[in-house]
Amino acid sequence: LVRSRGLGDVYKRQPMSSAIHAERLARVRAELAARGLDGFVVPISDEHMSEYVGDYAQRMAWLTGFGGSAGTAAGLPEKAAVFIDGRYTVRDQVDGSLFDYVGVPQSSVAEWLGTNVSAGRRIGFDPWLHGIDWARGLGNALKAKGAMLVAVDANPLDGTGGGAHAEADLCAFKGWAGRTGGAV
Repeated sequence: LVRSRGLGDVYKRQPMSSAIHAERLARVRAELAARGLDGFVVPISDEHMSEYVGDYAQRMAWLTGFGGSAGTAAGLPEKAAVFIDGRYTVRDQVDGSLFDYVGVPQSSVAEWLGTNVSAGRRIGFDPWLHGIDWARGLGNALKAKGAMLVAVDANPLDGTGGGAHAEADLCAFKGWAGRTGGAV
């Protein structure tokens, strides 16, 4: 991210090469396979389900390059997609050779996965980043295809470099646990 001066002093994303996102997608797929998952859903969300999430929770941006404030990505071993509404143009942000573009509300994650998964597939999601109604809806859609929605204990993107809580950051906070401000 590059901090820019101007209206709102907002953060702007530098464009990255598609090779970077291809490598990241490959790392996530390898992590999913190691966990026995066939896919994963990556929303723009944090553990508070805030409307605007901090940089630490920008997993979808890290994976896809999409810099908007609302969207979801889903990845399977053989294909992946980004789900965004008409406010955004993603063609200059997201590599179309890596991710299908799916318009919302014309379609949905559940519809795309329903079309692209087969029986026996296990699709993971981070329960801290999705509401219960969303999980029930997608779970039912996958069940109709003979697939399963699986809540994960730890977000697989966090272990691949795209997550909120890199181990080094956690180590720094662990040293402060239980201390008061003056007990440094």
